[in-house]
Amino acid sequence: MIKKLTCLSVLLTLSFAPCTIAAAEQEQWLGYRSSAGAARIVGKTPGQNLELTSERPQGVSLPQLAAEDPLFGKWKTPMVPAGFVWLVLDRSGKTGSYHRLFMDTNANGSLADEKAVQSGYSAEPMSSFRQVKLLLPGEDGPTAYHLNMELKSSKDKTKYLLVTAGGWYEGEVEIEGVKQQVIVFDANANGAFDDAYLDFSRSDRIKIITTDYKQIIGRIGKYIQLGGKLHGLRVARDGSCVQFWPAKDVAMGSVRVPEGLTALGAGGVNGLFFVPVKDGQVKLPLGKYRLNHWEIQRKDKSGALWKLSASGPSKAITFEAGKKDQPPLEFGEPLLDDGAYSKRGSTYRFSNPVLKGRHGERITVTRDGRRPPAPKLLIRNADGSYNRRFTFAYG
Repeated sequence: MIKKLTCLSVLLTLSFAPCTIAAAEQEQWLGYRSSAGAARIVGKTPGQNLELTSERPQGVSLPQLAAEDPLFGKWKTPMVPAGFVWLVLDRSGKTGSYHRLFMDTNANGSLADEKAVQSGYSAEPMSSFRQVKLLLPGEDGPTAYHLNMELKSSKDKTKYLLVTAGGWYEGEVEIEGVKQQVIVFDANANGAFDDAYLDFSRSDRIKIITTDYKQIIGRIGKYIQLGGKLHGLRVARDGSCVQFWPAKDVAMGSVRVPEGLTALGAGGVNGLFFVPVKDGQVKLPLGKYRLNHWEIQRKDKSGALWKLSASGPSKAITFEAGKKDQPPLEFGEPLLDDGAYSKRGSTYRFSNPVLKGRHGERITVTRDGRRPPAPKLLIRNADGSYNRRFTFAYG
């Protein structure tokens, strides 16, 4: 039986937990690390927003609380049989910040045996609790896991707790004979590291730092693109190890895309992909996807390469690779100008134009890899008596 080792310092925790992936390809071990600055590891992640209530939970033993109005919440996790663990926020008086947190860190269903976690920062209505350590049950005993929490208030003054992962797994692995650094991160902060969704913004993250120091931040799924090749991917539920292997004989499906597109990014339970367009189509592993971004590249008469990148549609655009009789996806050109135009007397005012896609996509335009000169606007009336050119500037 493999025993877990734990090394603790002020901001860094390193441990090894048992790998729980079924053997297929060789599993490769990762070490657990934790930090109050875990959010910087892979960028912004959704975490969990916990609803809080003043209603005391039935059948739950509580610690001695000072507040008349403590706030209770449930941290949702598939790693315990109940599917959640209780927590309570306490304060010293009738008013002021909630500066003490009690959480069922050993997942035994009781809060009475817990010690208070003191807020690192409190200013009504805000409070923060960093590096809250839990011991989640595992096949070879409890496994350490950390959370960072922020007490916040919505516009209607309803308090909620924003919970993000305070730890991650990291290590050097070998992929097709090449050693690379791999990080897996629990994006939805539920204690599991292998979550994959059609809404890939909720999927857990994987970050790969290649030997030439390039970084790939993808989504946990069935596959991952590495060096232009498709690889199979498995991550242990507890995050402690990973498996990679060349994906062969993967059933692929075609998707027709709008005219002019040169590349498409999309994600889902299969992972996150960025693929070139060929003959008006892209090929992806069979399954459902959600649009991430799209690109158009063209050369002008001087040979300069223009690239238009569009990302972040305001509504979900989903499609299915390989589905028969699926119409072409409806995005791409034409673009929309979101600038403001006004007239006061005989004077016209124009704000700098902001290009957006038809679905609210953010647009970035480059010329030979750099931002092009600011655009110009020519306004001319029918008889030519008004003919003026306006030059905009980046703000």
